[in-house]
Amino acid sequence: MATPSKSVETMFGAGAHFGLGRSRRHPSIKPFIFGTKNQTDLFDLEKTSLQLESAKAFVANLGKEGKVILFVGGKKEATGAIKTGAQSIGMPHVEGRWIGGTITNFPQTRKRIERYEKLISDKEKGELAKYTKRERMLIELILAERRLP
Repeated sequence: MATPSKSVETMFGAGAHFGLGRSRRHPSIKPFIFGTKNQTDLFDLEKTSLQLESAKAFVANLGKEGKVILFVGGKKEATGAIKTGAQSIGMPHVEGRWIGGTITNFPQTRKRIERYEKLISDKEKGELAKYTKRERMLIELILAERRLP
């Protein structure tokens, strides 16, 4: 395990202290803000380091219990690390584009999946005649673009 000062230096070197603009700050993050420079929040890397160690211990405990951990990285810069890390321990991962609410609002996501499956079923049964010509064209576009594996 890295010493707190070493991990702070590493995070600083990687630019991890830069946050979003002040106007985009979530109120819950306020205790971890060191200051603001040019309307950009700067994280307190000592507090961040302590929270990171806590998170690593939590994840290690989950691993010991044999739990599944989903690795998610929405930024292009993180995709390589997410993929490598997840594959090295055999865990699922999503790198790149992540549709918001997929986990936190899954009932809504499930409704859209069911609608898509119903459209596929209706097409196979030939029941799309109840839609207008324009609606059928749009449905065909949707089905052509978003084929499920």
